[in-house]
Amino acid sequence: MALPAPRGRGVARRRGVREWVLALCVTAMLAACYHRLTGTFGVAETPSDPTEHANLQIIKPPLTLKSPPSLAPPPAPPPLPTQREVEVAHLATPTPTTPSGAVIAIRLEQPSSGQHWSLRLKLLPEFSQSSVDFMRYAAATGCNGELYRSEKNFLVQGRISCPKAGKGEQQPKVAKGDCPSGTEQAKPRKCPPHDPNCGCHGPIMTKGMVGWAGGSAGPDFFIYTAHMEACKVGGCPATHWNHDHTVFAEVADKETWDALEALYTLPTTNRGMVFFQDKITITSVEDAAV
Repeated sequence: MALPAPRGRGVARRRGVREWVLALCVTAMLAACYHRLTGTFGVAETPSDPTEHANLQIIKPPLTLKSPPSLAPPPAPPPLPTQREVEVAHLATPTPTTPSGAVIAIRLEQPSSGQHWSLRLKLLPEFSQSSVDFMRYAAATGCNGELYRSEKNFLVQGRISCPKAGKGEQQPKVAKGDCPSGTEQAKPRKCPPHDPNCGCHGPIMTKGMVGWAGGSAGPDFFIYTAHMEACKVGGCPATHWNHDHTVFAEVADKETWDALEALYTLPTTNRGMVFFQDKITITSVEDAAV
């Protein structure tokens, strides 16, 4: 019959096992706490449960933001110019970049008959930039006038009248055109009273050209039509005028030639020069498409 182990030795062995298990548990708990604090679990750093580390967040003291120093409000910007002021300022300033080929339209009305016409003129800044600037200014500021002279198969003539420039506006100053490069001056001749030195101010005019009347710098202008049937556009040079006139435009299209043909059919009166019998008003000068 086996004898039981001594009681004192078994108790000591069980106590040792308990102490060893307790130490192992404490070690495991400390390791778990360390990994929780450092986030080194060997897996993704972001936990699947966002509340898992709620109790381990590091609380930082709130930041105190300093208020910026008070500054005086910036001054109000100046008022923007109106569209009309912009257009007038631009057109009143001579610009050598005005494109050749820009078109203006002179609108006509005969009050006695109620008839209307339109003369479309292509601007030629290469002959007189200041004249082109004036015509574009006239188109921007509501200028009007009158067509008063009708010399059939020769010319029609009129005057452009612009209102007095308002505050801050300036009407372009028109100068006579320059003598074209390479032009040979005409032989000595009797000069007209308006140009006693027989100056050279432009090309020899051909059919369709538009220039300032009387060898002046405006505002009276004329369209040299030459003979409506016998002459082709660009032909029939007016050599008798030599280079007296400043040229700034030319007839732009067939519709304008048709309008000139119609104007030549209106009644006229001869008072040294041939004038329209009934007044023809220039109601407006306008920018027009090519």
